[in-house]
Amino acid sequence: MKTIRAIAVLMLAFLCCSATAADLPKIDGVWLKDGIDAYDRLVGQRGTDDDMTKGILMSGWLRGVIAAEQYSSSDLMFRMMLFANAYRALKQKGDEKNAEIARNIYKDAQTYAPKFNVPAGVTMDQITAIILKYLTNHPEKWQYSAVMLTNEALAEAFPQQLPIQELK
Repeated sequence: MKTIRAIAVLMLAFLCCSATAADLPKIDGVWLKDGIDAYDRLVGQRGTDDDMTKGILMSGWLRGVIAAEQYSSSDLMFRMMLFANAYRALKQKGDEKNAEIARNIYKDAQTYAPKFNVPAGVTMDQITAIILKYLTNHPEKWQYSAVMLTNEALAEAFPQQLPIQELK
């Protein structure tokens, strides 16, 4: 009996988890533009039930992307500070090899630094307008990741001014 139950559970898990990448919705520029257009129709009070679903999904997704970016910004700055301090301590100690490793990790981290910082008080309507303008001006990029396009649009509007030091 336990064997049959275990087989049934495994078959159910296989059926539920057998979606391929082709079955999943693509979260790209087309999806993002469609969601922003739906959101705009809702704000203008001319949206449909489908617009409600798309607009809410896009809005929630966008809030998550921005929150994750802002969290990673403070976390990354903390880690960069640790490696800068490690570099200085190792350099002072005369450990050139490990100081250079800490310096390289610090420099590599700069490439992952967030490229935008949305100021307090900016509304979701403003953010969607910025992204929609970017997508309208760059239809050749719609096939790219919605996260990448969002980051590019917001970096253009609100560039991040990171206090990055040159380690010598």
